[in-house]
Amino acid sequence: MTAPVTLAPLTPTTAAANTATSDINAEQRQVQFVRPGQYRPETLPRPMNEAVTLRELPPRTTAVLSYSWLNSETNVQQKTEVLRAWMKVRQLEPLGAPRLAR
Repeated sequence: MTAPVTLAPLTPTTAAANTATSDINAEQRQVQFVRPGQYRPETLPRPMNEAVTLRELPPRTTAVLSYSWLNSETNVQQKTEVLRAWMKVRQLEPLGAPRLAR
């Protein structure tokens, strides 16, 4: 596994993209990780569980604020506001909701 990793509950929209998922429940999650540059999709280890699928997303530019400490809800909100302020000064408009990668 590599870092950063995002973790989110599996929703009907994300489940539709994953044909191996038939029933959605609170235990199912969508995990995204960054593939190190030295690996190609065809050289990644294959999942041992058939419910796990690998999907490559197109490259994109992302604004990132790196910090260390606890990921409490308050701390994440404060760091998100710092990132939004940084983007505003640089006249960058977010195209989506912020995501926590850890």
